[in-house]
Amino acid sequence: MKPTSLSLTGACLALAVLAASCSKNLKTLQTPTLPPIAGGAGSDGIISSLPYGSTTGTDRQLIWDQTISGATTSVEVAVWGAYSYGEINTVEISVDSGFVMVGGSASIQAPPGGNPTINSLLTASWPVDDGTYMSYYAANKDHDQVYFSDLYAYVVGIKLYGPGHTLIPMSTITSHMYLAEGEGGPADHPTKTITVPSAYTSRILSGGAFDDYGTGPGNLLTEADWNTTSTTASGKDHIQVDVCPIYDEVLAMDNNPITGFGLINITNFSGSADITEHSQSLSINVGAGWLPIGVGAQSTYTGQGRMLYEMFCNNPTYAVVASKDQVNSDISGTLSGIVSAIQPAQ
Repeated sequence: MKPTSLSLTGACLALAVLAASCSKNLKTLQTPTLPPIAGGAGSDGIISSLPYGSTTGTDRQLIWDQTISGATTSVEVAVWGAYSYGEINTVEISVDSGFVMVGGSASIQAPPGGNPTINSLLTASWPVDDGTYMSYYAANKDHDQVYFSDLYAYVVGIKLYGPGHTLIPMSTITSHMYLAEGEGGPADHPTKTITVPSAYTSRILSGGAFDDYGTGPGNLLTEADWNTTSTTASGKDHIQVDVCPIYDEVLAMDNNPITGFGLINITNFSGSADITEHSQSLSINVGAGWLPIGVGAQSTYTGQGRMLYEMFCNNPTYAVVASKDQVNSDISGTLSGIVSAIQPAQ
């Protein structure tokens, strides 16, 4: 069952307290070859829960918070992160009050002192569709090999300011937003595409994918991306047969002037590379004058299969997407990524 919203239970709170000694600095999370990240202040947070469970925590860390200004208006973008440690992890994280959730991302990392070869894959990266525009959800699992990993989830929120730095109400912003989801499958390689209404063409903020393998051995994400008119979510079973549904999601904003603010510009930055390694990542730069809000990726293959384990942006200048084969070698296909970004109309 796909997630809607999660609530903290006493059992999960106890897990969070026990795990506090493992706290990490999310602001410095990075692929080893990438430059260090400068971030904002905050306290480390751990969220632990059963797979697709109904628990979450409130501890999380502000990663970065930046404002970009136009002639008379400005957009503030802030990103928070949290993580979970285990074989199968879920994380739900919310924006601060007053912000509107417009996207998020996820990354699987090897824990300190653990096996540096990541043997875990993403099963969900998903704006929570509960009507609040507040939260983002991510999930991962090991597959055919026991592997404990850190799952990092990031949620992106915005505030809009009109002339005189007047804060635009959340309800005014969300009245211009479109959030829809659809189900594909069940299938061993499920896929689903959602085409947005014409008013939202070239206005997609973020996509989302949730591979609902339930109690089966696992179905893993191979695609969660978008173009100017649609989003697509795809997954695959691997080694063991697992037929299941997949959910695709689209979050977009229309091109009508926002009361008290005016127009907001939305664009995409993208990149791709042929696969040459068992585990491969791709960095996508965000152009000057823009702030990133959503990250998507696709990994194609012609062999046994390649699955996603990263599509995240924990800094305002670039995003990282990554895929890998698992147990069975498959150095084939292409890795591609997309980053949506916003700015006030100049």
